[in-house]
Amino acid sequence: MLAAGGVLAYGAATHRAIPAGAQLPANLGAAAALVLVARRWGRSWSDLGLDPDDARRGVAVGAATIPLIAGALAAAAAIPTLRPYFQDDRVVDASPAEAARHLLVRVPLATALAEEVLFRGALFALFGAGAGRTRAVASTSLAFGIWHVLPALESHRSNPGAAEAAAPLGGPGAVIAGTVVATAAAGAAFAWLRLRARSVVAPVIAHAALNSLAFLATRRVARARTRSMRI
Repeated sequence: MLAAGGVLAYGAATHRAIPAGAQLPANLGAAAALVLVARRWGRSWSDLGLDPDDARRGVAVGAATIPLIAGALAAAAAIPTLRPYFQDDRVVDASPAEAARHLLVRVPLATALAEEVLFRGALFALFGAGAGRTRAVASTSLAFGIWHVLPALESHRSNPGAAEAAAPLGGPGAVIAGTVVATAAAGAAFAWLRLRARSVVAPVIAHAALNSLAFLATRRVARARTRSMRI
């Protein structure tokens, strides 16, 4: 629990005190530090999902999720009632250079790699050592959901479509609750991939694919909306 509290405190700090340009080394450094803590507490590389012998299986399992994720996002973007959630101004207004940095650096490294090593790697190993996999999945998934509270508030402010859709349900509170539930569920799915592959490589790939394809889908929906307004 102490390790989980430290991770969540760090997550809050990244949105309050760490500049965006420094989040890549900071996030990777935090992940590496927790791995060292877990190793010092007796967890093996296999316990951490970081055994090189399992990496190939992790790639195969993770890659298999990409078509499923792409199909799910394409279907969601095609549903009119869900399109307001594809209107994040930070994504739509990003320049080509900013979009490239997001897709090539921030998503795969600062987000997917760092978060999966933190949650499905080190924390999973620490929680699972004494209480088993079920508790490890539940605990790390809940922590992953809480980790996204502040990003949910940022998303509410930068996505007017989603804010308007959530207003009848409770406004920011509904956005936060929905985000915690959704990301906790995603965390459980990522944990299942980690267990199936015996490697964090699988959830790293799935996580990166989900965030990257959602980013691209948001930009595509925005372009389609702009074209329709010109007609």
